[in-house]
Amino acid sequence: MVTPFKLNKEVSETTADIDADDVLAVKQHLKRFGCYQEPEWGITPITDTEMFRGIKMFQKKNNLKQDKIMKPQGETEMSINKELARHKPAYLTFNGKKLSWYEDEKNIKSWQGMSGKKGYQCKEYTDVTDNGPIPEGKWILRKGSAQHYNPEELTLGDRIKNKLNQDWKSKPDSWGNSRIKLEAADDTDTKGRTNMYAHGGKILGSGGCVDLAEDMEDFYKDFIKYGDDLILNVKYDEDCW
Repeated sequence: MVTPFKLNKEVSETTADIDADDVLAVKQHLKRFGCYQEPEWGITPITDTEMFRGIKMFQKKNNLKQDKIMKPQGETEMSINKELARHKPAYLTFNGKKLSWYEDEKNIKSWQGMSGKKGYQCKEYTDVTDNGPIPEGKWILRKGSAQHYNPEELTLGDRIKNKLNQDWKSKPDSWGNSRIKLEAADDTDTKGRTNMYAHGGKILGSGGCVDLAEDMEDFYKDFIKYGDDLILNVKYDEDCW
């Protein structure tokens, strides 16, 4: 049985007497969804900027009003409980070489991945359009943006676009048969980069997307089965990979 998340009082940047137990509970639950980064000194009952950013991140992920406020029986608290009732809380991480899936903060599965073209797979190139890797920060994978096709079921219109090289389906070696758009969090510095995806293909390496090559189909199935949007935390362990 899932223990529901329940606040004692309102949690906001302007609340004078925030309950310490509420602060701990908020941070712990946000962390389980990939919305809060625990500091090196651990989770404390004291509010911090990262916690309120995490509240806003969770609200954005769930298409709620992004006011950084959580109230007892409010829409953000209710949204957390609804998602907990559907499945274990999950999030993703990507370090330039591997995409990892976490449930209840445990790494349950990983896929080989790559971001950036050969010669540009370094942190310093995240601002290089069409060549460098995806910038560090938080991104959202929306279930509504997931796209998949069976090559044998392409319509006449699809085939015409493919001949004219006007659609991603015309480049299966680079894109594969599935892709999911990556939406940047408000405080993620995108370096001006747009149109980022998690996708497949035949060879690892991309102009900025998260390329899982042939592993994309396995990841895509798990993502669709999960049924909710997911937070992706991009952070590189090395300067180059």
